[in-house]
Amino acid sequence: ALTPLFYFYYKRNQITGGYYTDYEFYMQTIPRLSSYFKSFGSSVSWGFLNNTEVISKYEWLHILFPGSIVFITLIFSFYLAIKKNRSVLVLLIVLLFFILFTTYYEGHTLYGYLMKIPGIKAARVVSRVVTVLIFFVAWLLCIQLDFLQTKTRLSSTWIVVLLPLLLVLDNYCLPNGFKSFDKVECKERIQKIEDLLKQNPKFNQLKVFAYAPAIQKESELYHLDAMLCALKLKMKTINGYSSSCHRFYGPFWKNIDTLSLQQWCGKMNLSMDSVLVVN
Repeated sequence: ALTPLFYFYYKRNQITGGYYTDYEFYMQTIPRLSSYFKSFGSSVSWGFLNNTEVISKYEWLHILFPGSIVFITLIFSFYLAIKKNRSVLVLLIVLLFFILFTTYYEGHTLYGYLMKIPGIKAARVVSRVVTVLIFFVAWLLCIQLDFLQTKTRLSSTWIVVLLPLLLVLDNYCLPNGFKSFDKVECKERIQKIEDLLKQNPKFNQLKVFAYAPAIQKESELYHLDAMLCALKLKMKTINGYSSSCHRFYGPFWKNIDTLSLQQWCGKMNLSMDSVLVVN
């Protein structure tokens, strides 16, 4: 069923080259059993689980604790499966196989077999792929709520009121755990780029610009600023921030300076005279 989707991943890899195709990289991103018990650091209810040890070079990719409601749902599902609820039994089998094929345990994983499928390497980080499990858990939860309503005559009103409240309490994270930027400050940076562009005598002649301030730290901010400015001015920009970029775009993505811009334009047979460069 996923073949049409992965076909385009396969085609993309043929164009962009071998970004993130190293086998060892994938092994580091495959969830460990402990990954499902590692919570986000600013979680109000479960922040202490952030200390759960996960042996991986990319530990931040293994923060997969879904909250207690998911675990309660899974536990209760086994009870319903024993009671011969066929829908629950099928869903549990699907979840079991999914987890078996996307879990790394003491150097062993079945995901290596899935990697033989053309295009699947382009999916990159495996721990992001497993979030699809939440749809199956949501399905199980719906079956359980229906079961509880039937057996206990639980009012739908209580479910509508209590379930969202419990979900918030179970998953709420403090905002200081997220990377954010002041809106006013962001608008000022975008305005700065706009002013630089409009001050350039070639502004009305060229339709493509590149912002290259030669900043080595947090280059993604400057790319994002340039992209927002391009949207505002309805222009095209060479700046971009995407994990699916062309392999030769990498130096400009990371360094965002004039030299790396020239190298990228050279690879794409694009004349620097056709690009409005601002610093």
